[in-house]
Amino acid sequence: MKDKKELIIETAIEVIAKKGFENTEIIDIAIASGIAVGIIYNYFKSKIEIMEYIIIMEFGNRGKVLKKAIENNGSFPVVIDAILEYHIVEIRESPSLVKLIMQETFKMIEYSNVIIRNIINENDKIMTEFIVQAQHKGEVSRDFEATFIAVSILYSFRTFAYAYVMKEIPNLDLEKIKKQILQFYGNGLV
Repeated sequence: MKDKKELIIETAIEVIAKKGFENTEIIDIAIASGIAVGIIYNYFKSKIEIMEYIIIMEFGNRGKVLKKAIENNGSFPVVIDAILEYHIVEIRESPSLVKLIMQETFKMIEYSNVIIRNIINENDKIMTEFIVQAQHKGEVSRDFEATFIAVSILYSFRTFAYAYVMKEIPNLDLEKIKKQILQFYGNGLV
């Protein structure tokens, strides 16, 4: 059985992905989860705090995947593959989370303190440092600005995941698309 905090988070992801952050109230999460409003407030002071928790958790997980891929092999294709695989698993297992992250994360920066901005920037920084290393190893051309390439890769994967979940692109074979993206980045940045 899930603990209450986990159930609140899972329910909040579904409700906010469906209704949007602005249109969601704590009572909506309470009704959908079957947990009393007062109990939710024992865990979170506001819906902003719930969203902060979700975003911090998600971008923290993305950062862990990125760091692990860099530490395990460090080659450009392996790291790109790991990031893509993470997004494909998210598409399959938690489409509501993909939708919520893409729809609400940047809106939350205006509601939240600097924590959200910092964790997003941390992942961008890790990826930028990795691109610089890949440039030194000859895996990525030094003609490219490392920060631009890092952010372009991360945001293009997020945008692809969102478009797929929102059905803005046809129902494609994700493994085939993954191979094509790997080929695109592998051949296009050298």
